[in-house]
Amino acid sequence: MSLYEAITQTRGGQRHLAKARLRYRVLSLLHEALAKSGLNQTELAEAAEVGKSAVSQAFAGNGNLRVDTVAAYLDALGFELGLRLEPAGTARADATPST
Repeated sequence: MSLYEAITQTRGGQRHLAKARLRYRVLSLLHEALAKSGLNQTELAEAAEVGKSAVSQAFAGNGNLRVDTVAAYLDALGFELGLRLEPAGTARADATPST
């Protein structure tokens, strides 16, 4: 049994994995949007009307990103986020290490 399979055998493990996948995906998309926008973090902070430290912390993965904050950052970068539902506990190609 792989570590991934062992983690997904428990309800708490599934929940932690789901949170980690969502956090990783949101942060990846924020970084992608920043790169595509041509702005730097200081310019994003000004456009989103927040402090540079808040942007820096968010992009470093520190703290708890609120939906409103993610939306404000993406709006300032010229993007919106699209979402889709996935069945709980389902391994996804982008989240499962290759063997």
